[in-house]
Formats: sequence, C-alpha cells, structure tokens
Amino acid sequence: MGRFRRTLVGALTLGCVMIGTQMGPAEAVTATATTPPQVKVKDVGDPGLYGEALVSVAVRCFDRADLQQLAVEMTQGEVIGNRVVDSGVVCDGVRRTIPVWVSTDGPDFDPGPAVVTARLTVLDPKTGSPLPPVSSTATVFLRPQVVVRVATGPVRLNANGNAVVRASVMCRTPWIGTSFGVTLTQNGGRIIGRSSYIEEPPCDNAFHEYRFTVVPTKPFVRGGIRVSTSMFVLDPGSYDPAFAAAVETNRQALPWGQ
Repeated sequence: MGRFRRTLVGALTLGCVMIGTQMGPAEAVTATATTPPQVKVKDVGDPGLYGEALVSVAVRCFDRADLQQLAVEMTQGEVIGNRVVDSGVVCDGVRRTIPVWVSTDGPDFDPGPAVVTARLTVLDPKTGSPLPPVSSTATVFLRPQVVVRVATGPVRLNANGNAVVRASVMCRTPWIGTSFGVTLTQNGGRIIGRSSYIEEPPCDNAFHEYRFTVVPTKPFVRGGIRVSTSMFVLDPGSYDPAFAAAVETNRQALPWGQ
C-alpha cells in the first residue's frame, strides 16, 4: 500500500508540473496583455522664456505595447496650457522621466504653484485597441529662474562707518546673470549706500555667496538697517531682461567685535 501511495503521489506531482508547463505561457499572455501602464507627475518644474513651462512626468508601460499619447494639461489660475506627446516612450517595463514643455496661447506661466494632470494611453499589443488610460494629478511648483538671499546675522560696520554684508544668488541654466548687488539704508533713508555690482554671476543652478563693502553717503551707525538686493537674468539669445528677483529685509548694524 505504501508503494502504491508513493507512485500515485509521484504521478500527481508530474501531472501538476506538466499542467503548469502547458498553462504558464497562456497565463503569462493573459497577465501581460492587461498590465496597466503607470504615470506620475513630478512636483517641480520651471517656467520658460516665452511663457511656457517645463514639467516632468514619470511613465512606465509594459508588454511591448505602443504609446498612443501622453496628454499633459497645466492650469495656473486662469492660465491653461496643453501638450500631447505621441512618441519617445518605449513599453519595456522601464520607468522613464519624460520632460514636457507645456505652452499656452494666453498669459504666461509664472513661478509658483500650478496644477498638472497627465493622462497616459497605450495600445494593446495584440489588438491595437487603446487600453484604459491612467492619469496623475499633482500641484507642481514652478521654480523661479533667479533667487537672491541676504545672509542671516548682523551687518558689520568698520571704523569708517562702512558696512560689510553678505548676499547670495542662484540662477538657472541657460540664463545669464547680471548686476547683482546690495543697497543699504538707515534712519528712514537719510543714510544710504550702494555696493558695486557683480556683473556676471554664474547661472549654474547653485547658490553663490558674495561679500559686499558698502560706502554710505555718511557713516552708518549702530542700530537697525534695511538691506535690499536684486538681480536680473538675461535671455541667452537676445540678451534682453527675462526674469528678476529682489529681497528687502531688516538687519542690525553692529561694529566689528560686537
């Protein structure tokens, strides 16, 4: 009896292996033919020079399906833009980040939040019919092309009443930075001084800090002081002004060593 049971179990096991071998490809075809694509809108983007905006969309599709389209819509208040991508996506299971320029016929997109919806549709590799589309919606922050900052802490005064202040700037590729400097005012504007300018800070997507010595109309004194800093970036083709950033903040003016 024990021998018979072992033989029966072995036969059943072999039958299961054979059935699995016969059914595996069919099951794989069924699974791969219905694998849904994936899409996700990244949460940062950049405004362009001519009112458009650049956003990034991560897509992933499978089974050698064909892309029908990746449709992207962006809204920022009353500004609406659209873009349809119908090439450049391969359905091989690899997740890819697709840069998408979204244009508008109306007002420009500006730095700040915008709502972006991406809808991805692929074609079934067997029938050629569209599979159910998938979509992603996110609030995207359009980063400014230039950012200026004033260093924290006091403004230092030297023995002559001149002020030393640090400020930093970041501008993005491929714009051209120009005329970065600071202005200091005190006592309601009765004391004022302007630094010399850094004419071409590098626009390489990184912050660069500079130290300015400001010679006023008459010596700065200990106490509250107003610090202003600003910079333009230029169109790399025409050299026309494209974007600007400015900051005004209050600091304390203190002599060195205090």
